[in-house]
Amino acid sequence: MLHTCGWPYACAVLLTAAAALAVWLWLPSAPLLLFLSGTLLSALLGGRGPGALALALSLPLLMQTSLPRDPADWNTALLLRLGTYVLLSVFCIVLMHRLRWTLQEKQAQRSAESFLAEAGAVLVASLDFETALRQLARLAVTHFSDWCLVTVVEPDRSQPVLAIAGKEPGHEAWTQRLEQTFRIDAQGRYGSGKAIATGKPILIEHFTDEHLAILAPDPEQFALFKRMQNHSYLTVPMLARGRILGSIAFGLSTAQRRFGQRDVILAEELARRAALAVDNALLYRQAREAENALRDSERALRRAYAFREQVMESARHSIFALDLEGRFVLLNRAGAAIAGYAVEELLGRPFAALFSPATAAPLSALFEQIIQQAVTVTDHEVMLTRKDGTQRLISVSASPLYEDGRVIHIVGTAEDVTDRKETERRLAHLAHCDTLTGLPNRALLQDRLEHALAHAKRHGRQAAVLFLDLDGFKQVNDVLGHAAGDELLRQIAERLREAAREDDTVARLGGDEFVILLEEVMHEAEAAEIAQRLLAALAEPITLMGREVQVTSSIGITLYPRDGENAPALLKHADSAMYRAKRQGRNKFQFFTTAAVPLPGDYAETV
Repeated sequence: MLHTCGWPYACAVLLTAAAALAVWLWLPSAPLLLFLSGTLLSALLGGRGPGALALALSLPLLMQTSLPRDPADWNTALLLRLGTYVLLSVFCIVLMHRLRWTLQEKQAQRSAESFLAEAGAVLVASLDFETALRQLARLAVTHFSDWCLVTVVEPDRSQPVLAIAGKEPGHEAWTQRLEQTFRIDAQGRYGSGKAIATGKPILIEHFTDEHLAILAPDPEQFALFKRMQNHSYLTVPMLARGRILGSIAFGLSTAQRRFGQRDVILAEELARRAALAVDNALLYRQAREAENALRDSERALRRAYAFREQVMESARHSIFALDLEGRFVLLNRAGAAIAGYAVEELLGRPFAALFSPATAAPLSALFEQIIQQAVTVTDHEVMLTRKDGTQRLISVSASPLYEDGRVIHIVGTAEDVTDRKETERRLAHLAHCDTLTGLPNRALLQDRLEHALAHAKRHGRQAAVLFLDLDGFKQVNDVLGHAAGDELLRQIAERLREAAREDDTVARLGGDEFVILLEEVMHEAEAAEIAQRLLAALAEPITLMGREVQVTSSIGITLYPRDGENAPALLKHADSAMYRAKRQGRNKFQFFTTAAVPLPGDYAETV
């Protein structure tokens, strides 16, 4: 490299002139000076140019001035002098070659450090590693190689070419074409694919067509690489944290230089820095993606939370969740309102605090059953004690909530059914009771009568049916009006309830007709005794609208199973017996007999 500079030639000319001047002045050291200068310049300049000329000129002068005066000593002196100067020449040549090699090494090291510094600046300048690697490829063809190819490994293990750069401007077209067609050998049999598969560098100091045929088996790729005139090839893997992220391949298109081990070391350092940049960029990308995913998850969680809150707060019924200690961890306003509390007052408190001790004990046992046996409770009714001390009937449904196969919470709903149950009770009462007197109506009587007959039949006992009709009720209605008649019926119903036994059923069929069901009677006399007591209770005067009224009644009696084995028969026969009692003078009772079957027209009541 130094022979291309101008200063060595100038030095050689000056030294030659100095030697010639010394010879002209007959300096004793002139030959040695000229010889040494020629030797140094010859070594420094590689034996070419002025160095070789100075060495050639110095030899005759050396031979001439070094001879002794006595011709007999010429041979010995000549050989001695010549040997000395040869040894000095060899020493100087070795020294200068070493100096030149050292200078070349330092220059190469400075060039490599400059290249790595520029590459490092490019790689750390941006977290967009695709752009950074393309800039690195262009930088490599400026300082290190004639072309550069960068390959990355995708998550799906494919190996696309990320960047291709060439030194010659005319290479742009085929470089782009190569980038479109070139595919890395995913099997790892040659080239960049092999470096990626093995994690080791590949150096081909002298690149031949045989190597090219292996690297580019496709004819089109072969032609494109052939145009690059590769003479030397080097590829190194990009390694970071024990992972292979890709490879960088370099090529030389001129035979003046070949890749060596020093280039392998430089390329590996460059690949290491590129791998760190790629890894950092990927980590940053993953962090950003994770951050975005977390942000999306947070937004979705907030939406889900808002939706849950909206659903919970819009629900009319209680929605709750309990931890394994039975404490409220979730509760909507409707649930707190059932108990007369605010939500904040109940969160963290045990659910058992809302119930009396007698009620809380079985509820706690049910709670443990849900946890231990994973059962689901539906429509369990229990009495809740509100904050103000009043009680409400609630219907609770609850089930276990699982996580990783274990119960973590109890979730459920609760509804205040107090008003609904009261309404149902009233509706049931209206459906089975007389609206005027509150006594059971015909439907409820029929149900109780069938139940009593089944019980009597099962236990071999008797039952009695008393059919009662008021005497003179029509006259009260006509004289005092229907309001007085209704009041009369209410007072009659109350007297019948008081006179009947506690377990007996007093029912109103309609109008002034009543039926008393005696579920258990030992004999006929017991039924007669009760009938007499009823007649006596109704015979007492009644005050209606400030007037004292006295009414009587007639009663017909049938016994099961003597007078009939089913409800319709017993009622029919009791009705017949009642009309017989009326014909016999009223305010009487009669048992059913076959003679009591009425003739046509007997049902017309005489007031």
